[in-house]
Amino acid sequence: MPCLHAVIRRLGRAARRFARARRANVAITFALTLIPMLALTGAAIDFSRANALKTALQQALDATVLMVSKNAATLTSAELQSSAQSYFLAQFQRPEAQNVQFTATYTSSGGSSVAVTGSADMPTEFMAILGYHTIAVNGSATAKWGSARLRVALVLDNTGSMADSGKIAALKTATTNMLTQLQGAVTNPGDVYVSIVPFSKDISVDNVSNYSGNWIDWTDWAGEPAILQSAKPSSWSNIGPGSSCPFSTNSYGF
Repeated sequence: MPCLHAVIRRLGRAARRFARARRANVAITFALTLIPMLALTGAAIDFSRANALKTALQQALDATVLMVSKNAATLTSAELQSSAQSYFLAQFQRPEAQNVQFTATYTSSGGSSVAVTGSADMPTEFMAILGYHTIAVNGSATAKWGSARLRVALVLDNTGSMADSGKIAALKTATTNMLTQLQGAVTNPGDVYVSIVPFSKDISVDNVSNYSGNWIDWTDWAGEPAILQSAKPSSWSNIGPGSSCPFSTNSYGF
């Protein structure tokens, strides 16, 4: 009996120690929280990889839109898509990317612009445990350039002095070079208009009948210089054909 009582006392003390023990609770709590902790850590790693993929995608889109904008206006929609996609895929070298999509469009409405968009799926390694097998990334880039039409007026000196020292030949060369540069800037018909005005005392109006056109003002041509209204020579009324020039010693605006 004493032995039995001793065994019972030992079992009672062991039961009380088990009831007071907390070490097993820590282990159970840690085991329960381990799964979400691992899931969150894995998700951070997957999202970090997805962010790196998105950065590479955006860089490829930026480079592509700048490249194709140079001649986008001269390409058909199919040619633009093919050319832009080839350049994009050459820039976007990421083997982990799946289901890569790309589009390129050009518009001249409200100004010329090229827009490119791209997307891809990145397979996850840790989030797949939670049922998320891919992370989608996407990006876009647009290049715009001025649509204001250029209007240029060239006033070219063709007076007699231009015949000296090869000046008229130099003028022709410079004008031709400028017109060539302006022509190269044309995207659509009418983007650049150039008018050429001769810098001379005489201008041809092409047709004799045009002299009466309402776009010609003869006021200064027919009128006398304003200075003569207050400083006419004293013999002005006697001056006529065959008379000596009355302005040999004075300046009256002629």
